[in-house]
Amino acid sequence: MSLTAPEGWDGPALNRLLNAAITYHTMKSSIGSDAFTLLALAFISIFVLLLLRHFLPLRTTPAYLVVPIFLALALPISINLLVPIDLASSSRTDEEALRGIWLPQGVLLVAWRLTYWLTFALTWYDNPLRFVWFAGRSSFQVHSASTGRLCGLGLPDTKGPSLIFP
Repeated sequence: MSLTAPEGWDGPALNRLLNAAITYHTMKSSIGSDAFTLLALAFISIFVLLLLRHFLPLRTTPAYLVVPIFLALALPISINLLVPIDLASSSRTDEEALRGIWLPQGVLLVAWRLTYWLTFALTWYDNPLRFVWFAGRSSFQVHSASTGRLCGLGLPDTKGPSLIFP
């Protein structure tokens, strides 16, 4: 397929525009891959919700606790799904049967950015703030003291052997 530019139009910008038009016209459909990805994400979400339901009473647990825990479990699992899809999408072959499950580059870029920044925010901001917030509660202090003693790390105010504080 060849496209020609009107008179007076030339330059690299026009070449990029024409190449984009040709690429868009010859793009393959990723409907099967889209359906698989959406089903896999739904399965991951249901699995994580069932796991949370097993350990937490979801109706009485506040949303400000359930949502970060859900994301902390679902995001790493979805990254494990995203890696092979990204590898298949970036393969050099044009045949759809040889690529397997693939997604358009724009969709992959958005998916990677969402998972990266949500994981980053949970790791560096949300979870440490929740740790500090819970650290002021007496039940958490007793729990962390006993956990530290069991792990052999000990705390300065605990009685018993410790690896850090003699």
